[in-house]
Amino acid sequence: MSVEAALATLAALPVADRIRAAQVLWDSIPEGDAPDRLTDEQRRLFARRTAELDATPGIALTWEQIKARVKGPQ
Repeated sequence: MSVEAALATLAALPVADRIRAAQVLWDSIPEGDAPDRLTDEQRRLFARRTAELDATPGIALTWEQIKARVKGPQ
C-alpha cells in the first residue's frame, strides 16, 4: 500500500481512531531518529509562546482538558 493510500484510509476513520493511529505512529519513531534541531523560526516561535505562557499561566490547558475537547460531549 502506498503512503498516499494509507493516509487516505486513515483520514476516513473516525476522529478517535485517527488520534490513536497518530499516537501509534508517533510512538513508533525511535527517539534518536526524531529531528533534534530547531530552525530559527521554530526557536522564535518557542520563545514567543514560552513568554506568553509565563505572562499568562492561566491560558494553559491540562492534558485531560485537551483530550476532553478533542473527544467532545459524550
